[in-house]
Formats: sequence, structure tokens, C-alpha cells
Amino acid sequence: MLGILELAARGDPALAHGFAAARDALNQIDPKLPRAILRCAFNGAIRPRVRNYDPQPNDEARRADAVARAKRAVDSEFASLCGKADEPQWPPFPESQARPRERLYIPPRELPEEPNPVKLVEPIYADHQAAAVWLSLFTPGDGTRTNWMPDVVETYSSWTAEANGAALDTCAEVDDPPREWNPIYWRLVARCVALLDDAKLDRFCLHPLTSLPDEAFLDAMSDFLRSLDFLYLTGKGPTTARTVAIRAALVERLRTTQQFKRLAWSYRQILVTA
Repeated sequence: MLGILELAARGDPALAHGFAAARDALNQIDPKLPRAILRCAFNGAIRPRVRNYDPQPNDEARRADAVARAKRAVDSEFASLCGKADEPQWPPFPESQARPRERLYIPPRELPEEPNPVKLVEPIYADHQAAAVWLSLFTPGDGTRTNWMPDVVETYSSWTAEANGAALDTCAEVDDPPREWNPIYWRLVARCVALLDDAKLDRFCLHPLTSLPDEAFLDAMSDFLRSLDFLYLTGKGPTTARTVAIRAALVERLRTTQQFKRLAWSYRQILVTA
């Protein structure tokens, strides 16, 4: 098992396909093994920020820290599988502050150009593309649920909201959101709705969704509702009353978006001229 965990800790998305093919066999060996592998992969997806084209003095130290982090994760998971330690927590991703997309602006000639502010660069970042591949292959889209899925939702709820601009204005367009991660994560949230109580449903589902800027909210709502509808229609989703309550909360937020207001104005103009 140790070698399996070490491979997963590389975080290489190409390896995820091999693990997914053996997912059932791994579950038969030990039901805790698949999620231990996924946690190691998430640790491996936390990468050092280095410049291969312009090496910096601290690059090697950052690489060494990443290797040490992966080894600690493997050791913790192996000790847990051997019954010598408690099951580790899901590794939190480094903070990801979304930036608003800059609009093209040509200043007048007479105004001097203002210097660009210095942007602080975090030493590590989450490779959300790799993490999305691992998560998608360990959570097949047939609607099945496992007891560890809500833990994933709770751990990465804040990170997902922040990366999609929860701290920005409602009219902001997010520059470089985690597009590969978003549909996989919101599909997982929809799958966990039936497992969350009302307080957790609001904290880890409705609030993160409705706090996003308009464009990001519409994209996330589409991913979430598509999965929620599939689960509801196949009898694997929440009750009818909870499904209606979720839609009512999302519709209330939808009515505040600029896109909805423009559409409503267009329809009013059509009715006036008809």
C-alpha cells in the first residue's frame, strides 16, 4: 500500500486514470484506501511556485518543502491504514484570491500612466486542474454517495468560493477562475445535499453559491442544478420540499443579477411595443 500512496502523492493527473480503473479493487482491499489515495493526490496537487525559465534562490527550498509535505501525507495515511493513527484530515488548498478581469482602457495622452501595484506571489498554489481530474474519477457520475463526500465539500467550500470571486463585487468578472474544478465540485455538492442538515446546507451550499458575482453564480448554478435535477429525477436526491426550497433561494439570487434584469427589461420593451 505504501507504494500506491507514494504514486498518488505525485498528484499527476495521468496516474488518476489508472487508479480509477482499479477503484473497486482498492475498495475491496480496504474501504479507507480510495479516500487515502485521493487525499495523497490532493496533497500532491499543492505545488511550489517556481520559475523554470528564471530560477530564483528559494526555488529549491520550495521544491524540498513540497516533497516533504507529500511524504508527511503518505506517512500519515499509511499509519492510519495500519491502524496506528487516526484518519488524516483533507488537506486544505492554499488561499486563492480571485482577481477581477481587467477591462481594456486607453488613458488620455496628457495623463501619466500609474505604476502597476506589486502583486504578492504565494510560495505554493493548488493545481486545481489536476485535483479536478482525481476528484472526477473517484466520484463517478452515477449519483452514488459515500460517507466521505460531505467532508470534501466542507473542506473546499471556502476555497472554491474565494477562487470564484466571492469577495468581489457582484458585477465583477473573475480573471482565470478554476474552470476545470468548478463543475466537478458543484456536482459533488449536489450529491451531498441529501446528507446535509439545514445549517450545513446553507453554510456549504447556498451561501457559497449566492455570494458569487453574477457571472460566476450563473455558471455555478447551472452545474449545480443540472446534477441536482438528475439526482432528484432518478430518486437519489433530496426530498421534494428541500429541492423546492433550494430552487427558491437560487431564484431569489438570480433575480438580482444584471443578466436577469437586462432580460426582464427586454421582455417589457417587447410587451410595450406589441
